Amino acid sequence: MTPTQCQKCATPLPASDFASGLCERCRNSLMSGGALEELAGGSDQQLKTQPSFAVALPQEATRTFYQPEPRTRAVPTEQLEDNTPLPDLLRQLPPSPPGYQLLKRLGCGGMGDVFLAREYPTERLVALKMLRSFGNPNVAERFVAEVRALARLNHPNIVRVLATDFLRQQPFFTMEYIEGGTLADRLRQQGPIDPHEAARLIRTAAQAVHAAHCAQVLHRDLKPSNILLDAHGQPHISDFGLAKLLDRDDGLVTATGPLGTPSYMPPEQCSKRFGPVGPAADVYGLGATLYHMVVGRPPFSGSSTPEIIRHIEQTPPIRPRVIRPEIPLELEAIILKCLQKRPHDRYPTAAALAEDLERFLAATPPSAPLHTPWRRFYLWMWSQRGRLLTLVATLGLVGLGTALGTFLSPLRQPEESAHNILDKIYQRLGQDQPVTLVPTEGLPTWYKIVHGHATLSSDLTSERSCVYSSLGHGLILLLPEVPVDHYTIRAEIRQMNLLTPRREGLQTGGLFLDYFRDDQSLPGCVIHSARHISFLDHHYAPNNPQAYPFPEHVSFGSLCLVERPGASPVFSLENNTYTHPFTPSIVCPGPWRGIEITVQPDAITVSWGEDPSRIIRFAELGQLALHYSAFKATRPLRLSFPQLQYQPPLWNPHRGLGLWCHRAAYAIRNLTITPHTSP
Repeated sequence: MTPTQCQKCATPLPASDFASGLCERCRNSLMSGGALEELAGGSDQQLKTQPSFAVALPQEATRTFYQPEPRTRAVPTEQLEDNTPLPDLLRQLPPSPPGYQLLKRLGCGGMGDVFLAREYPTERLVALKMLRSFGNPNVAERFVAEVRALARLNHPNIVRVLATDFLRQQPFFTMEYIEGGTLADRLRQQGPIDPHEAARLIRTAAQAVHAAHCAQVLHRDLKPSNILLDAHGQPHISDFGLAKLLDRDDGLVTATGPLGTPSYMPPEQCSKRFGPVGPAADVYGLGATLYHMVVGRPPFSGSSTPEIIRHIEQTPPIRPRVIRPEIPLELEAIILKCLQKRPHDRYPTAAALAEDLERFLAATPPSAPLHTPWRRFYLWMWSQRGRLLTLVATLGLVGLGTALGTFLSPLRQPEESAHNILDKIYQRLGQDQPVTLVPTEGLPTWYKIVHGHATLSSDLTSERSCVYSSLGHGLILLLPEVPVDHYTIRAEIRQMNLLTPRREGLQTGGLFLDYFRDDQSLPGCVIHSARHISFLDHHYAPNNPQAYPFPEHVSFGSLCLVERPGASPVFSLENNTYTHPFTPSIVCPGPWRGIEITVQPDAITVSWGEDPSRIIRFAELGQLALHYSAFKATRPLRLSFPQLQYQPPLWNPHRGLGLWCHRAAYAIRNLTITPHTSP
């Protein structure tokens, strides 16, 4: 019994769908999930708003001319174009039209199904295309447009129309049957094709497409599944369902989205911003098909149609030789010229493409430019010209800023090449060569601020010598360790200014050595200890000696500083045992003073000079005196921290040396360390 309801959703069926047993919506959903509906011209909602089209049929065509055959034929080997099996309901063949016997289903398109049929009384095999959704006016219009396009064409490599019948309830037309299958079937079964054979096939197809263009017909859906191969391996162009007649307006209403197969569509079929669709669109389709033939996959792919279209519009295709290096460079150039984004960058006609393929087959250079490394570099530069201009402008600004910074500030970052600088210093000292840690002008060769907010600078006010200062306690390391144990330190130093009034507390500064950092003895705190030589070269009230009764002096002793998190540091200074008086300066900056310290493993000798040319020794300490000085410096710490079991480190001539100051600014130059042979 003929079904009157859809076998999937139980919707009442019109008489035209009795044969398939499915309504139009379920049939489209089963076949391609909506893709066929897009190819046919849009969704149901779009079709409701489009002008109707009706084929003029005689009155008797509205009734059935034949009864359905009592039996149907199942063809289990049938597949859709995407290589998925047909649903069971679509394996069955519809009733055969009068004069034909349907043998099997060859394929399913957006407008109808194509069957292999035997024609009576000629007994020849034909391809019969039957309109499936003839109740849809847009589909019917395109069905008629395909017949009109094919009727114009007379070329041995274009499938010919044999007969038409639009007076039946289910219109159809027949075409010559090409028995070799489609190019897509061959690619699916055998994989990529030899480049020269692929070039011969596309050359013949391009000549056929050019003949169609001369007849004012655009195909607009060239792809491997629409190229048939005969028994001799010759290509034949088929499926003109999306063809456009250039010399007339058929009144067809296009869908809101792009028409065609996404992976093979040119950019102008995806977006109008690339220009109108013309013969160059079919050149792109031939190039995309040739790409698939030699590479084994389409030039663009993705998980969804919008993603593929985005790649088509924005991304250049991967060069074929990247995937298959054996592809000739000349053929790659022809393919990439066909796949250019802008239509005027492609071959102007399909005949020009066929001529270039003929040159390739004849082993002569094609007109398409070869994609050599230099050309690829040029194309990459051109595609990235916006970003490159931005990068060049940015680098120019950075370079200009660096040049201005170098010109305006002679300061050098101390961290720059720090390890290399220290290695050179240690190497020279190990060879008993003198090393200058602070030159006559400029900053130290290497330095690191180990405590406080000390700053270093160099300007004209200090004769371009190094100036260091700090509002609090500042410790600046000039050498982390000394690789020798017999050496002499010499320097010229002077006081530049007081950063706070003298009555507000201690202001002093100078050099330090035997630096030791301890972060284990007092949990959460850091203890800095060192030996120092310090002086204050500023007379508080030269006309009133009673205002500051203590004489000016240079002193040598020990210092100890404890860093506490969230609190002010605790500072202790032992500097009253070894001192030497001198005449202070009444102006700032003061004069240059001289300092000399001779270091041995078991003793230190300290000298001072009001004039750097006249040095006077004023302190000489052995190991016991050095240890006692450090013990005195830590006495205030034990009073502040009764729980502190801190023992000052023993004297070690290899520990680091540097600069220190408190609430004052000092300038230093010509600080050298000279190793000497032990006695």
